[in-house]
Amino acid sequence: MRTGIPSGCFSEHDPIHEIMTVGWWDRLRLQRRSTVVVLGLMLFVVAVAGCAGCPATPSASTPAWSAPASPAPAPEGSASAPTPPASRALRLPLAPTNGFRTHETLRDVHFGPGRSDALWADTRVLDGAVGWLKENPTRLLRIEGYTDGSGTREQNLSIGEKRARFVMKYLVSKGVEAARITIASFGADRPVCTETTEACRAKNRRVQLLVKER
Repeated sequence: MRTGIPSGCFSEHDPIHEIMTVGWWDRLRLQRRSTVVVLGLMLFVVAVAGCAGCPATPSASTPAWSAPASPAPAPEGSASAPTPPASRALRLPLAPTNGFRTHETLRDVHFGPGRSDALWADTRVLDGAVGWLKENPTRLLRIEGYTDGSGTREQNLSIGEKRARFVMKYLVSKGVEAARITIASFGADRPVCTETTEACRAKNRRVQLLVKER
């Protein structure tokens, strides 16, 4: 009869016991690893499924679009007044100066561009003015010079004055008393025509004769 180890039991140093014990422990560790892997996969699937319905976040480099701000409504009754046309003042009738007025017999005298001597054809207009002034010795004469506005304001005023002086000298040379005559220059400030054509500018290169009683 054998003694020491009970029947059906293994010693710690028994090879069969070691094989059975090691195999059981390895199987337990494999089961734990499998359980961890399965749980990890389940968590990953849940996370992916949850993010699928999340709204996309704009990239930091792409500026967020915002609607343009609408202008604030103007208060009632604050409508802006219409802007008058720039040439409105040019269409106003020329007012007489110091009682001097135009006369149907005394016509305008015209000049060439930049010239201060009258056009040859307009010397007959001056001759007609000489005759009328001699027939009306009680009338005073005002000679106003104008330009077409091609130069600066100072240049236009200078040319207008030269044209007025030319007409005065012509009349005086024909026997009209110099004491009856005054001159003025308005340059391009009071045009009779506001178009941009040469025919319109020619109308503004003029001397106007105005008269009044002494």
